[in-house]
Amino acid sequence: MSEVAEALRQGLGYYAVAVALELTGAGVPAALHDLHHVGAREPYAVVSVGYRVGRPGTPDGPCGLGWDCVSGWYFFTGDPSRPREELMAGARWLSDGQAPPPARVRLFVAAVLLDPASAGSAERPYYAVPGGGPDLAGRFAPYSSSTVAEPWQQRFANLQQGLLQKRALEYLRDDDEVVLLPLRAGELRAVVELLDLHDLTGRHLYPVGRLSGHLARDIEARMANGPSLEPSAGVMYAELLRQENDAVVAEIEAERLRMRRDFGPPA
Repeated sequence: MSEVAEALRQGLGYYAVAVALELTGAGVPAALHDLHHVGAREPYAVVSVGYRVGRPGTPDGPCGLGWDCVSGWYFFTGDPSRPREELMAGARWLSDGQAPPPARVRLFVAAVLLDPASAGSAERPYYAVPGGGPDLAGRFAPYSSSTVAEPWQQRFANLQQGLLQKRALEYLRDDDEVVLLPLRAGELRAVVELLDLHDLTGRHLYPVGRLSGHLARDIEARMANGPSLEPSAGVMYAELLRQENDAVVAEIEAERLRMRRDFGPPA
């Protein structure tokens, strides 16, 4: 891959991350599903978008955003792993240039989820030749500035986890109503086990993994004690995470002091 092609691929990665995070921050689950630039093939990106079953206007099945260097963003329905040409069939196009601001893409998605048949345009626009043109990588520069040290994949994971943790703690506040939701025992066990799995796989990487563990323990306690046990206050979850983070910092500092004592100060 040439230096120009690699710069374009990296720039597109950071730009797609900014779009996915814009959607996540607005409460629309999103993940960067795919990013390609193989040899001379033109680059493209696919962002999977979550939807809520039964919500008016939402597509009946998987959906997402695609980005094409010739025509910009489009909204598709169906399996995002399909070939790009198939995703474009029946797509709704944003029609706002190759690299519109992430907030503009968010508004486009909101319009599609409200009325998929009329949002955007059914006609594919053409802004550039295949390959995107010589200045496209430069237009991605604001999203991959020199202050961003980590790869775009890690940047997305870190920032998305932070957004999800913040929103989860808001959901777990103690001043909202108690909802009586009929569940089969197996459904409830599945929820708890999935929370446990997220705790196991994410505990040492992201606070949101530990938050899943605390929520699982809380649900299990209520399962064992019945309706007499009051739901926990959201401030408790925040305090637990603060205590755990303080403990981790203390452990790292203690290890640093041990290394300094045993091996002397760093060269």
